[in-house]
Amino acid sequence: MRGRAALHHFGQLIPFSSLCRGCETRRLCLPRDLDEGQERQLRVVLRRTASYGRGDRIFAMGTPFTALHIVKDGAVKTQQLTVDGNVSLTGFFLDGDLLGLDAIGSATHPCEAVALQVTTTCPLRYGEFERLCAQIPPLQHWLLHRLGSQLKAFETLSSWTARKELTTRVLSFFLDLQQRLAVRQKPLAGYYRMPMRKCDIALFLNITPETLSRTLGVLRSNRQLDIRGQTFRLTDVTRVRRFVGA
Repeated sequence: MRGRAALHHFGQLIPFSSLCRGCETRRLCLPRDLDEGQERQLRVVLRRTASYGRGDRIFAMGTPFTALHIVKDGAVKTQQLTVDGNVSLTGFFLDGDLLGLDAIGSATHPCEAVALQVTTTCPLRYGEFERLCAQIPPLQHWLLHRLGSQLKAFETLSSWTARKELTTRVLSFFLDLQQRLAVRQKPLAGYYRMPMRKCDIALFLNITPETLSRTLGVLRSNRQLDIRGQTFRLTDVTRVRRFVGA
């Protein structure tokens, strides 16, 4: 598997008000309707941050599942080793997303998570967090919502990979990515920063980098997608939606 062992460090204990209320990612992750008493309870399981460099492994495939990770800033990819020895990239996680949901109900992680860039996460010790969810309904609802969202994302991926038309598959990916980035960053002259490399996108879509490059050239000629370095923009979102049937 790619990605070296994590060289992360855990931050010092941080007051909840500083860790969450002053965090720009706060609006994307935990529930907003917790009262002061519930926040004090949550502080027990959410009180540290973990930092990772590009290529660092946050958790490895087959290792014990002990915590969920909220991506505070940065970006993460998840991947698995297939039976034939190849790497299958299963997802991209941005700030506010929750890592490790696919390990709930299992003793080990079914995939590994690797930082795509300098990344900070907020670990949630799952045993304690699960008990807390039983006491605080908004947390339980939040967790179920996140589980449902990830299931929907996997279903969406299955629909993409089932499509034979490459342009539709690639445009669907960039439409979804732009929608996710639009609530996280301000575009510069209409362009969004891609947190992943093109080779990772190709692996995620189960095509070769060369095939992706050719398809991007077609989409650029059709004035549907424009990529400049590590930035991109859909030239006409309404037109793209109609094209992919979204």
